[in-house]
Amino acid sequence: MSPIVATRRLGLAAAGGCGVAGLLLVAAPNVLPDLVFPTYMVGAASFDVVGRLSSGDTVVALALLWGGAMALVSLAAAIAPAVRGFGAIFGWACLAMVAALLGLAAPPLSMLTPVVWAVAVMASYASLRASGAPSQSEALPRGLSLGLLASGLLLGGLLGARAALAQGQLPAPGVALALLLAVLAITGAAPLGMARDEAVAAPAPLGALIYGLVMPVLGLGYLLRLVAILPQMPTSWAVALVFVGSIGTLASVAGAYGERHLRVLLGWVSGAQASLIVVAAGLSGALAALAGPALLINLMLSTIAGAAAAVDLERNTGSDAFAEAELGPRLDLSGLLWALAGLAAVGLPPLWGFWGRRWLFEAVLTQMPWALPPLIAGSGLLVLVLLMPLARFWPAPDPRSRPAAPGFLDPLAGALSLVPLLIIGVAPQLAWSLWMQGGAVALAALPVGLGEQAAAIGVGLVVLALVLGIARLPVARQIALSPEEQPVQLAADALGRSLRPLAWLGRADALLAAIWSGLLRLSHWLQVIMSVFEQRYYLLGVLIALLTVMLLMAQ
Repeated sequence: MSPIVATRRLGLAAAGGCGVAGLLLVAAPNVLPDLVFPTYMVGAASFDVVGRLSSGDTVVALALLWGGAMALVSLAAAIAPAVRGFGAIFGWACLAMVAALLGLAAPPLSMLTPVVWAVAVMASYASLRASGAPSQSEALPRGLSLGLLASGLLLGGLLGARAALAQGQLPAPGVALALLLAVLAITGAAPLGMARDEAVAAPAPLGALIYGLVMPVLGLGYLLRLVAILPQMPTSWAVALVFVGSIGTLASVAGAYGERHLRVLLGWVSGAQASLIVVAAGLSGALAALAGPALLINLMLSTIAGAAAAVDLERNTGSDAFAEAELGPRLDLSGLLWALAGLAAVGLPPLWGFWGRRWLFEAVLTQMPWALPPLIAGSGLLVLVLLMPLARFWPAPDPRSRPAAPGFLDPLAGALSLVPLLIIGVAPQLAWSLWMQGGAVALAALPVGLGEQAAAIGVGLVVLALVLGIARLPVARQIALSPEEQPVQLAADALGRSLRPLAWLGRADALLAAIWSGLLRLSHWLQVIMSVFEQRYYLLGVLIALLTVMLLMAQ
């Protein structure tokens, strides 16, 4: 249908299909209460899928479908109404979301999970190729290569861990390391942030759908479910997870300071939130069990909202660059949407991210207080990172520029993606009654008092009032700068340069390149050494080996 039907209509139809799938997912337990799928066995390996998701996984699946629908609406709104021939973008994106749903339905030890990961990675890359985003290069795309590597690592890890976990024992440390690397690689979390390179170059909604929805559900959702079935996590494993997550959060925020484009910045912010979930996976107790899924849902929906704001900025300014203060159209709604998405990402009330961060910080303070300083520093720096683009959304007006032409569908989709975060952020009791109470959390009541809830709502109202007040402040018109003058740099250049060594921890490509160069140099010298024996002393070596074998046999 792609050559016949307009691409925008296909995108809206795909978004509607996601909404229908969400309704069916809610109604499935009542319509098909005894749904069971047959288990396919290959030797001792089982390829099984549960017939009914748990309450927590159901909410994550609904967030995936809701956020996916809003991302598809934003992407469709960015395409001209008369354009045809690009429907494959939405087809591959829907296939990636279906693979993510299958990943939620597969038990942690099911061998179907590596297959689902590979399908999601290839479908995501196909959607990027259909959009024309990746540049032509002879090198293998990093997102595709790391995603397929993650699938292979997961396959090997499951083959090594199934027997031990089935007997109630822990797998070998090497197997656990392979599983952790698989999760980090497919998610694009630090230190493997280069897995997002192709996705952040795509249109903002499509990239956010990949690195903000599909991959976090596959990787981080799997990590949370895998940790839940472990008999007892050793202290060294927990410390490793918390260390990787806390340093990854700080490194991702440091990497964001060096960026000048909104799409790449949004990828770093998503990576910082993903590292927080890795920290939650390394902690034990009820608060950590609450924080992990809460932060995952917050990551998914806030990323989609930020991408919708980036679409409107790029439509009106022609670029998503925000580093220079330029006169231009004032995008009030998109700037407000970016500010609200930033509040959700930072974890400020009255949005749902506040409760997830609060539970995480309380668990960290109780169990591993040494990790709290980098987490707090990362949160503080993240606030400054998300404030910088607001000057591009709300610049000084330019009477010579054309008036702003804000879109309708993309800001609406971004706002709708934040509505669930606002509702359960104001009334967390809804989340407790809908899915938290029925989960594996050993709590008799929600750890939120009425006084704390009222204080959070009050602080949230103050924060919203400040955001609205800043948005309505008039900006004095500036006189046009002389061509000899340099434009004002809004990004924190000095801070970005000072944090650059820390940002390298978020992307290990430089380290991997150095290791690869060392291996090539080592292989060259081994080749030189072996060439001596191959050319001149080959027969002597064979003779010595033969004499050695004869002496051993004689003894």
